[in-house]
Amino acid sequence: MTALVVENVTRVLILGAVVLLIGFGLASWLLTTAALRPVARMRQRAETLRASGSSEPLPVGPARDELAALALTLNDFIASVRETSAREKQMVSDASHELRTPIALLKIQLELAHLSDGNASALSRDLQLAESSVDRLSRLATNLLTLSTLEAGHETQFTPGKSLVAEFVAASDRARLLALDKAITVEFDVDEAIDNLSFPISATHFAQVIDNLISNALRAAPESGEVRARLQQDQNGLRLSVEDTGPGMAEEFISIAFDRFTRPDAQRGGTGGSGLGLSIVSAIVSRANGTVHLENQPQGGFTVTVTIPYLAIL
Repeated sequence: MTALVVENVTRVLILGAVVLLIGFGLASWLLTTAALRPVARMRQRAETLRASGSSEPLPVGPARDELAALALTLNDFIASVRETSAREKQMVSDASHELRTPIALLKIQLELAHLSDGNASALSRDLQLAESSVDRLSRLATNLLTLSTLEAGHETQFTPGKSLVAEFVAASDRARLLALDKAITVEFDVDEAIDNLSFPISATHFAQVIDNLISNALRAAPESGEVRARLQQDQNGLRLSVEDTGPGMAEEFISIAFDRFTRPDAQRGGTGGSGLGLSIVSAIVSRANGTVHLENQPQGGFTVTVTIPYLAIL
């Protein structure tokens, strides 16, 4: 009798355990399905947006839970990828537009050189024009590569102030040579106190900033005009200012001056460059966590001020 009771109890316990296990498994499946249903909806929505090419973000539910946080993170990531893609497409489009003219011009110049065969003077002139077009293409390609490298991002280099001062002095020699054609007076002034500081910019990039600003100033300055460059330290860090006695820049252009391939009006020397100089300056300075300020002077002339924060060497 006792053995029979024990057997029945055991059978009931086993059956109950099986039922409990099945119930637990079913409940777990239902709970998991319910928990993953919003994820499935998000995936389906993402597939729909991808298939349609829509730029709409993923929907974010009213609840501030992990799923909403995931949606926000994904939206930020998608926006960043789209921004990078749009920037690259725009750069390719702009570059194609800018390269079309000098390439077509070079082709015409070379065709003229062929027609000038037998006329040494005309042939020499055509070849010189072709060389100028090649130089322009080379500068444009170099500037595009520089911008691409800057936007790709690399580890920040910290350079002692004395190295930047050396680049500034070397740039003064280059500027005076370039100014000879227009008899422009070039003045450079440097604060020697910079020697004990370090700055988040490479010497090469700093030289590019100086050369681009000086080149723009020389183009804008009139015959027998003046270009003044000053390098000094203030409470914000390293400050480079380049001022010219040219006609200044149209106020409506200043807001877009850092955009690629934008050029000021001809009065400011807008026909001489590729429209990438200030873009490169802005990209370099931004990577150094600095600022670039453009300003027309009340008494006439134009000033560009670059500020780069410093890191004191202990």
